[in-house]
Amino acid sequence: MVLILTLTAPISVWSAVAPLGTARGFGPARLSVDASKSWLPIGARSFPILDGAELRSAGGGAVIDLTDGGRLDVFPFSAIRFETSGPAARISLRFGRVRFRLVEQSRVEILTPSAGLEPVLPGLLVGEVFVSRSGLTGLKMTAGQLRVTPVGAPGQVLLAGREPVFLPKPPAVRGFYFTSDTPVAVPRDARAIFGPSGRSVGYLTGGDAFVMQPGFTANLTRPFPSQLVRFAMAKIPPVEVANDAMPLFDLGGHSVGYVSGPMFYAQNSGRPSAPTQARPPVTQAQPQDALAGEEEALEGTAFGMSETTVTALSAVGLGGVIAGGVGLGVSSGGGGHSSPPPATPVGP
Repeated sequence: MVLILTLTAPISVWSAVAPLGTARGFGPARLSVDASKSWLPIGARSFPILDGAELRSAGGGAVIDLTDGGRLDVFPFSAIRFETSGPAARISLRFGRVRFRLVEQSRVEILTPSAGLEPVLPGLLVGEVFVSRSGLTGLKMTAGQLRVTPVGAPGQVLLAGREPVFLPKPPAVRGFYFTSDTPVAVPRDARAIFGPSGRSVGYLTGGDAFVMQPGFTANLTRPFPSQLVRFAMAKIPPVEVANDAMPLFDLGGHSVGYVSGPMFYAQNSGRPSAPTQARPPVTQAQPQDALAGEEEALEGTAFGMSETTVTALSAVGLGGVIAGGVGLGVSSGGGGHSSPPPATPVGP
């Protein structure tokens, strides 16, 4: 008996090179094997990672199981390209956040727009790396050390261990730059935040820092009006829209900003820009926006991820939606909400 399988990608693409591993995902996470000409939703099925494959998680996420026993957790709003044809497989993080576990003698190298990452000594490597749209790269290890070589400056080698390394320079804006930075307890002044579909996606602190925690509160009874969503999307720079940026709203239907890559950009509130200048600590009455100056307007703040969310992402255990009918959701929240409070839109 001959079993024939029909694939949506050309046969030559799937059979040219041995796969680097397999990808499993949820929500709108998708994979391309033909230079971004077409995209395949990966879901919970295992898809082979071949040379030239690209992965975009959008509001979902993915787990990459490497053939050598390593693993990558791809967090929401991330984009990765895989190259497997050379002596060492290359994983290029264009933007977003990845947590990695590379086994001893792994032939995998991690690249970012700012730097190349290579092991210092043979052994287990466990860490987290993020890249923002402006090229800010952050790396923090929990096991092993990596040699960080900045692009265009091979003589300026840095060593990344338990103390984080940032390129091209440490960020001037405070934020949850690594998942371990996110507070365990939900602050008293937390404000529930929703995606365009009305799904609960997390909360804002009093200082307008965003923490992703799907299921923080109950989902709204209906999506936000399409006109409201279009108006919020129109305020997002086109380059961010191309990078799967998503607007966020509070319970009253007010746009609070958007997420793109690993960063949260607070709503401008329609006020004009001001020259770069020092500012006091951010408060809820002073949202981080264009008034923060050029540095903050470019970077925004890195959003946090609750422990519940990180655990569910690693297990590919998330279902439901964040935006546009596809995305991220968790059945129950964590932190200070043992029973999610109800939510009903009051403003849109």
